[in-house]
Amino acid sequence: MSIPHNILIEFFDSDYLENITAALCGSYSRILFICMKTDSPDFERSRAAHTEFLKRRTGIIPEFHEIEQNDFQGILRLLERFTDAENRFVFDVTGGTNLFIAAAGTFAGGHPDIRTEIIYYDLLSGRFSSSSPENNRARFTPPTLSIGEIVRIHSADIIERKEPVRVSRCGDGLAREIKHLWKIISDMPREWNVYTTVKRETVRCGNGRLITDIVPQGAADDYRAVTKRLEANGLLTDYRKTDGVATYLLRVPEGAEVLFKKGGNMLELYSRLAASQCGIFTDLSTGIMLDWDGIEQPFDINIRNEVDLLCVSGCIPFFISCKNTAPTNANLYEIEALAQHYCGKYTVKALISTLSATPAVRSRAQNMNIHLIENVSTISYPRFVSQLAALRPPFLP
Repeated sequence: MSIPHNILIEFFDSDYLENITAALCGSYSRILFICMKTDSPDFERSRAAHTEFLKRRTGIIPEFHEIEQNDFQGILRLLERFTDAENRFVFDVTGGTNLFIAAAGTFAGGHPDIRTEIIYYDLLSGRFSSSSPENNRARFTPPTLSIGEIVRIHSADIIERKEPVRVSRCGDGLAREIKHLWKIISDMPREWNVYTTVKRETVRCGNGRLITDIVPQGAADDYRAVTKRLEANGLLTDYRKTDGVATYLLRVPEGAEVLFKKGGNMLELYSRLAASQCGIFTDLSTGIMLDWDGIEQPFDINIRNEVDLLCVSGCIPFFISCKNTAPTNANLYEIEALAQHYCGKYTVKALISTLSATPAVRSRAQNMNIHLIENVSTISYPRFVSQLAALRPPFLP
């Protein structure tokens, strides 16, 4: 007599979490996907991405079986082909349309001779429901995924992680430097943006960096406001300026010069440091460059997007944009589009800004379910950490 197997039957959905949670939370010998027939190349890429992910995480190569659009009887015929009296068949209705769900119930109710179970993972409450009374309403532990896994299962890819520094350790010298510099310049975001966008050359000089900046005439006042602030705090010495060219010594620890290269670097790394210390994230990265479809294209038609801060708590992605200005509606629409494409519908979306949003932008953010963390330049570091921790959805364990 053969040993019975658990066989998982999934109804393919557009959201990856609804397709993979059952496979990662249970033990199965086969995984079968039922999906609507389509000629879309997006589906082919999605199928390949799911196959690669499930093979690596479970050791099982999933099988995909297509039916014609909205063919209820076709689903039942397919289930007749799959099932037998020897094995146990688990129908996961976490994803899929109502048509699939109805077919699963119809088949299970009409075949008492076949061992079946219908299961559902409520990803918003952390509860598991089953047609088996002993399993019904039990809580489940969501799977843990990495940033790379989440991006790639969406048929996209990571081009590079630009993190030039590590800021995850509280006692790290660079972490202290980030906090120190933030205190110095956080109340002057406009001037800092000007200072970090001038044409700059850097040469190592002893324990510091010899900086040569070409300062546009219209930016001179904002630029000088920053250099005076840096001088007053001992980070800049030997300042000279002639005919729009400024030279000085920048005295910061090894690796910290990255904070001075781009206006957004300071806020991104300050936010990443706080995120690493808020206690809810299992993976996080700043300055991550993503490719829209993971397909190598000529440079001029390749769609790539840089994400300021991308985090994961268990299996839930957090898509966080950092703006060294006041938030705008355009920022919100960009977050919505990119978060949906790269991370899926369960993504927690947030925008961190140094300045306040207008009431209209706040209202729009609320309607779009995008969290705003405003005026970061005026709040304490512990409060900033707690605001990031508050992004954690209540359904996470």
